[in-house]
Amino acid sequence: MLKEYHFIGCCMLTVMALWRRTTFGNTSTMRCRRLPKTRFRSIALASLFALLAALAKACPFCSALSNTLTENLAESEVAGLAICVAPAILTDTDALPIHRFRILQVIKGDRKLVGRTFEVVSFKPFERQEVSFLVGVGEGNQIDWAPSAPVSNLAQEYLRSLVFVPADGPERLEFFLSSLDSPDRMVADDAYNEFARAPLKDLIALKPKLDRERIIDRINDAGTSRDYRRLYWTLLGICGQSSDVKIVEEAIRKRSVSDHNSLGMDAAFSCYLSLGGEAALQQIEKNYFANPAADYVDCYAAILAIRVQSEEIKQFPSERLKVAFRIVLERGELADLVIPDLARWEDWSIVDRVEELFKQTEQATQYVKLPIINYLRVCPTPEAVLALERCARLDPSAVRRAETMFPLVKRKATEEVREEAEDKK
Repeated sequence: MLKEYHFIGCCMLTVMALWRRTTFGNTSTMRCRRLPKTRFRSIALASLFALLAALAKACPFCSALSNTLTENLAESEVAGLAICVAPAILTDTDALPIHRFRILQVIKGDRKLVGRTFEVVSFKPFERQEVSFLVGVGEGNQIDWAPSAPVSNLAQEYLRSLVFVPADGPERLEFFLSSLDSPDRMVADDAYNEFARAPLKDLIALKPKLDRERIIDRINDAGTSRDYRRLYWTLLGICGQSSDVKIVEEAIRKRSVSDHNSLGMDAAFSCYLSLGGEAALQQIEKNYFANPAADYVDCYAAILAIRVQSEEIKQFPSERLKVAFRIVLERGELADLVIPDLARWEDWSIVDRVEELFKQTEQATQYVKLPIINYLRVCPTPEAVLALERCARLDPSAVRRAETMFPLVKRKATEEVREEAEDKK
């Protein structure tokens, strides 16, 4: 992980350095030039787009694969479709590939750009007559462009239509719904990214437009990626029937060690809870939370699903979900995952249990101590005040560490509660 952050930092420094370089004037040749004579801002812009996309794909918890095309449009000053009239000719290993493009259609910006040609730095290979989606900053002759890979006729029509799509809400998602199954990868991925970035309430409002059978087919399709499958589990949780619970159970049962992560367990569990209700929750408690042999990753996915149920779907009473998370406390190695939730839900009934966990914590599970201390800090009961004092005597460094790392966590016990705690000593 440290290496990844080091790489990201170096990339950003490179982009910033390139951006500050001087922009050189036009040249008459289409042969690749050496680095000192290139448009550095073009390189910086292209690098930044590539870096943002790479970062989005690198994060295992990110829903979206990259920026949406609409976001790229919004962040640019000018955008359009352009045809490659002269691909880069590589004659020097130290040179940068510079292609010449002619603007076919302006989607955003000055319409007078149509017909004009620009030099564009791109490491993507282009053939003559191939069309690219260009986004850029600047004006006149000083526009720095970042090109997409070559786009199909289908993708071109899709790009032209983006400016007419509603800005937000389920009406916007309705436009992208049919494009999820597009044979063009750019179109399908952009439609997916729009769904991934949309609030859950908009997906729920789209329920009358969802094709349940098609969604089930995509879930069962071995070629569906984990990211897409997680979206389809979410949509099935919205439009599915109670009988579809068997689909989730069968998918979990059939998965193998080799495709452990391909199912999208957190979304599958959420779908399971939405369709199966109390019976599904009881099965999760039994098979995962109360089962010492249950895989950590599966338990974590179930916890995430319940968290979404609590904060967004709200199908279960909060008291019922508290009961489920209290079961997790019996497995000390998982306790740190749910203690903050129980504190946020103001479940102050677990003071004795978290103090017991603090005392039982071994070197390998020291990480559990911080959420325990923070729970006791915010718990407004005399029992919590006394428990925190006892924990501080057992491990004062852990308490200091929690107070240093989480300075905004304030003790909620009132003076009256503190006096009551003193009386109980």
